[in-house]
Amino acid sequence: MSNEAEVWVYDLAGRLVRRLSEPRKISTGQHVLRWDGRDQVGEVVPPGIYYARLRVATETDGAGIENVGVLRTVSVAY
Repeated sequence: MSNEAEVWVYDLAGRLVRRLSEPRKISTGQHVLRWDGRDQVGEVVPPGIYYARLRVATETDGAGIENVGVLRTVSVAY
């Protein structure tokens, strides 16, 4: 089973700018996802504030824990 960490980056208008993912065989441990400030087609995004939505798939088998999601702001400056 693949346990994936995903980050969706949105602009302030709510448009998806970039999706990042890291598939893993196990859900434990540290996940590192780096955003290079580019959108889905490889263009550099304008400076500003963006939202990053993180979701980590968890493998709990009855522990009562569901997938975990977090929303944070990200500042881009050049």
